[in-house]
Amino acid sequence: MGSAVRPGEPGEPAALAGLALLALELPGLLALLFRHLPGLPDRGFALAKTLALLLLAYAAWLLGSAHLLAFGPTSVWLCAGLLLVLGAAAGWRARRELRAFARERWATLLLAEQLFLLLWLSFVVVRALNPDLWHPARGGEKPMDLAFLTAVVKSPFFPPYDPWFAGGFLNYRYFGFVLVGALVHLTGVPPTTAYNLAVPTLFALTALGAWGAVYNLLAPRTAGRLRGRRLQSELRAMLAGALAVALVALAGSLTNALALLSGSAAQSGGRPEWLYWDATHFARPGQAGVAIEFPFFTFLYGDMQPHMLALPLVLAALGLLVAIGRGKSPGAGAALARRALGPWLVVLGTLALVLGALRAADGWDYPAYLALAIATIGLAAWRMHRRGLAGRAAITIGVGASLALPALSLLLFAPFDQRFAANGGIRLLPDSVATLGDLLAVNALWLFVLLSAAALLVRARRSAPPSAAALLPSTWALGGLLSIAAGYLLAAPDDVGRLDGTLHAGLQSWVLLASAAATALPWLWRTLPRGAIGWGWRAGAGLLIAGALAYPLSATPARIADRFDARIGPTLDGMAFMQTARWAENERQFPLAEDAAAIAWMRQNIAGTPIVLEAETAPYRWAGRVSAYTGLPTLLGWPWHEQRQRFVALAGGVIDRRERLIARLYSGAEPAGATLRDLQLYGVEYVYVGQLERALYPAAGLAQLDALAEAGQITAVYRRDATVIYQVPTGKLPPAVLAADTTAR
Repeated sequence: MGSAVRPGEPGEPAALAGLALLALELPGLLALLFRHLPGLPDRGFALAKTLALLLLAYAAWLLGSAHLLAFGPTSVWLCAGLLLVLGAAAGWRARRELRAFARERWATLLLAEQLFLLLWLSFVVVRALNPDLWHPARGGEKPMDLAFLTAVVKSPFFPPYDPWFAGGFLNYRYFGFVLVGALVHLTGVPPTTAYNLAVPTLFALTALGAWGAVYNLLAPRTAGRLRGRRLQSELRAMLAGALAVALVALAGSLTNALALLSGSAAQSGGRPEWLYWDATHFARPGQAGVAIEFPFFTFLYGDMQPHMLALPLVLAALGLLVAIGRGKSPGAGAALARRALGPWLVVLGTLALVLGALRAADGWDYPAYLALAIATIGLAAWRMHRRGLAGRAAITIGVGASLALPALSLLLFAPFDQRFAANGGIRLLPDSVATLGDLLAVNALWLFVLLSAAALLVRARRSAPPSAAALLPSTWALGGLLSIAAGYLLAAPDDVGRLDGTLHAGLQSWVLLASAAATALPWLWRTLPRGAIGWGWRAGAGLLIAGALAYPLSATPARIADRFDARIGPTLDGMAFMQTARWAENERQFPLAEDAAAIAWMRQNIAGTPIVLEAETAPYRWAGRVSAYTGLPTLLGWPWHEQRQRFVALAGGVIDRRERLIARLYSGAEPAGATLRDLQLYGVEYVYVGQLERALYPAAGLAQLDALAEAGQITAVYRRDATVIYQVPTGKLPPAVLAADTTAR
């Protein structure tokens, strides 16, 4: 298996290239979107960055999946160039309209871009102050995420190889890593640095998507200068968009505010991590714990998991639903139908691409947002009927679009499905739920705002048909509540209790309820009377918002400080902690600096993706580090995570055999000839012996490898202090490690 890219040493001066190129693509894609999104006041500006990245990554992925062109700098730059050429051509044709649009809404566009840049830079600082990509207790799953990202970057074709199960492919929803991998290939930034740039980029794209969805829902869309009431509406929409950024991307649960006010925070004095951890993780004696995440925690904690990678796509889907809800749908007259058919089809096609990407990046979000899309299409068809379209025609449009959308989303990602086996099915799991207090700590602000808005709307008893500004947030709120219910009643067959279910349900409900609240809150603030009730409501809303914003203010310093060595200066190098960190196994303590030097040598001197043998332990410990930081496949990484990937194939026996094999090879349990034969049988080309291996395995067993080297049967290609890397010659017979995840003897 070849490599399109060999990750080099961290080059932080090149780090800003990722943002620069993402911004460079914006004008071209905005021009492509401009005429096809007439229903959006910003004409797709807030969507352009996410969709540019998606189109670029999708095209390069499709070429790699079809084995037409290897995924790498050449294919990614080719797709980027094509996108820019098409955008430039579209921009030239629409240059007069684009100039007029920029003159009309320059302040809005500037605000959106400033928000994006400010949030991106802010999170770059956060990552620079704690860039560590491993921590023994609170590092999460960053080693696995980095291993998967590096494997995607090094895989010329798809599906990517599994770096923690040599010979196998990733049976994982990996497309989110393709999005980041495309940026790696564009910029040349190594994955260990790109990881710490990708988190801020995903965060800023999520926030920009939230701004765009709410702004576009409320802003006036008619052409002309912004004056009088239109100017007031524009300013209110900008304010609501900024509020959406605060509520969706910055706010957190009320847990920290309540703990600080009640004094219970003092009881957690020995656990400084409680400030960022306890607001999302709830456990009761005798019950399985649950996680209720929200976006700011996800990005602050920094695990590049599918639910993080999917968040920009989720907000892009929400923005496209606004385009459907506010667009000039086909069917309201023959002439209008001809003019509107193109934009309608473009929006549906783009939405299908986004939904398909969601399914390949994080399967939990696909059914929720597909259901929302179908509901929005139904509302659009109903509104067409209310405007005079014949009932049969409206039904035809609604049903046709609702059937075409999922079909196209599946078709666009058919190559992914051909090599992916899902752990299908759901199970009822009504126990082990969070308490009512936990749910209120997370959702009290949304319930307060949305129930108030519902009561006011019912009281108003408006006779006119509701507008998109009322209908769409209502569907979002309903979808958020249903997500909460599903998270506490249903679980996947391979879920750890209900941890994954509540985690994803928490994110889904947060995004939907926060977006709906951001549209309702300014209206409520303006509409409620100025008397005691009205001001009491405003005071309550203000207190709840302040409580929600207490989370980022208190959690961010705690997370930044929770690292191996706070004396290390700001850096984006995810390996910097190795220079001073120490670790212990079997009461043997050792520095990680030796591993850092050996890994740097391997990244510079070993091309392609040969299999490397390294130690194996329980998850979250230091094992798997060679594969994670080089991308080279190893026989086995974290066993439990590999079992979850291969749950559908019942691969536990294969994984157990590999665990025993690794112990046998390092322990010298067989004669030297048998050890060499097993290494060649499993396709191992390099054997890594570092401080970790010396702490885990007997010295006599490791001495057998030295004996093989002295006999000339293997070669020591790297030796520094206690770390040795041996190269194993290829056997006479082809290795028997197969992509089917089995080993034949």
